[in-house]
Amino acid sequence: MPERPLSELKKGEKAEIIGFDCRSLCICKRLCGLGLSQGKIIRKISEIKMGGPVILQVDRAQIAIGNGMAKKIIVRKISD
Repeated sequence: MPERPLSELKKGEKAEIIGFDCRSLCICKRLCGLGLSQGKIIRKISEIKMGGPVILQVDRAQIAIGNGMAKKIIVRKISD
């Protein structure tokens, strides 16, 4: 499966985090602090159109991140 930004996943799709397209160390640290790291399996729960937050399932927690941050997370879709 091709790699793409997390923001391009559809609701309910599962993916593995491949890496981050961060130019700022601060953003990368923030993502890691939320439990998002390379190799982590995530599921996109929902998103609000027009640039609203994206809600993810990470392990047993749900987190919300901004659409801009979701564009910086590079994932590879995996089947259920």
